[in-house]
Amino acid sequence: MVPSLPRKRGLPGYSHLVTALRRAVWGLLGISFGLLVAPLCSGEDAKERCCRFAEDEGLEEPLSAEQHLSYAADVLYWDGRFATVGSEAHVGVTNRTLCTADHVDLECSGATAFDCNSTGIPESTGMYTTASKEPLHLGMLASALNLSSLAFHWLGAASPEEGYNTSVRVLEVKIQEYEAYNASYPGHGGFLPWIGVSETVGQGFKPSSLTNVKIPALDNGELAWGLYAVVAALERSGEAVLAQRYRAYFDLLAGNARAFYWSSEGRVLCERVVLNSSAPVDTTNLAAEPDCQLADPFEGELMIFLLDLFGGLTEAEREALWASLADANVRVAYEDAQLDEAIDVQRGRHFSSHELWKFIQLPYTDHDTVRRLLANMERARSWHARLNGLPGFMASAYRSLSEYSDKVRTPRGSNCTKGLVPRTGHPPSTGLFTKGKERMQSPAGSGMQK
Repeated sequence: MVPSLPRKRGLPGYSHLVTALRRAVWGLLGISFGLLVAPLCSGEDAKERCCRFAEDEGLEEPLSAEQHLSYAADVLYWDGRFATVGSEAHVGVTNRTLCTADHVDLECSGATAFDCNSTGIPESTGMYTTASKEPLHLGMLASALNLSSLAFHWLGAASPEEGYNTSVRVLEVKIQEYEAYNASYPGHGGFLPWIGVSETVGQGFKPSSLTNVKIPALDNGELAWGLYAVVAALERSGEAVLAQRYRAYFDLLAGNARAFYWSSEGRVLCERVVLNSSAPVDTTNLAAEPDCQLADPFEGELMIFLLDLFGGLTEAEREALWASLADANVRVAYEDAQLDEAIDVQRGRHFSSHELWKFIQLPYTDHDTVRRLLANMERARSWHARLNGLPGFMASAYRSLSEYSDKVRTPRGSNCTKGLVPRTGHPPSTGLFTKGKERMQSPAGSGMQK
């Protein structure tokens, strides 16, 4: 039985959330991106689409249901061109092995990254990936197997049926690379580090070193549930043989999760170091920094759930697992003199979209309180951008060709983008939100929007 943990500043206790999520996960038929579960829209000829479609919608009035579908289809189409084999913008995955590539450099006409008038034309691709990049690809492929979703637009397909067939072909290639990777580097337990990618079939994932390889927990929790989404979608679609191959790989990760990431103190290690990639999985072949632990209620929770549901933990260990996160589950209030009232949210780290990935991989929002809390967090992010004159949300991004920062924003330009400049304001965890105010005394408290 999960313990009844104390509430932290008005947020619902973890006990009933965990219980509800356990029930939801066990009954999950598919982990589909929330955007993609809408019915089909008619769409326009792909050749006539414009990449600057956002301004055409207008903001004078709320979008109608039809406009929402049209907007979603356009977002998927243009975003998917980076991962659609055969399109001129195809740079997000490798051509032959179909492994994800981490980033794309866009052509710039300016002298510096801060004076970049981008044409939107890809110049080069980062030929590396990690476990958090793959589940985005896997999730979209799983969604395309659902013939009632919009995901076929993302694959550059003309119809749901064509998108389904494309998804199956891509998944056949990808699982071959996963299986080859595990056979070549058994010490990794199927988990992915930051790793090079190549066009050589059977070597799509290619580490730069075979010793002292760092394997992150957070990213691989995301990978595991991306694989689970594919398994569920394939099984539902009757693709039994391919489903079994993906099931075997998911079972590999689930079976190794405890050895890699569970500590005897009841904590989840944030990273493991594989001493010898060629040796079999064994705790003697693993090193760790004991002070580096997953102990926050963000995307790292996906590894927490993997351990809870599939890690073979005892009841006492499962209780300790969730108790370790309780202190990080903190209610804070976003306040501004221009707002009628404060907006209650869960304290974030930088409040970038990456922290919210757990909501698109597991059915958190089946719980009404969590759904409303997520809406509040997005409401706070959008109001902060509006009130501070920011044309986008705070996020993590490259500010130049070689420098990565989690404190930048993307300014508006005459073209699709004009590079990156330092963002204004403070991250939510260091001053953007007022801490410690007991505004939400119950799930329906005054600060929580319905």
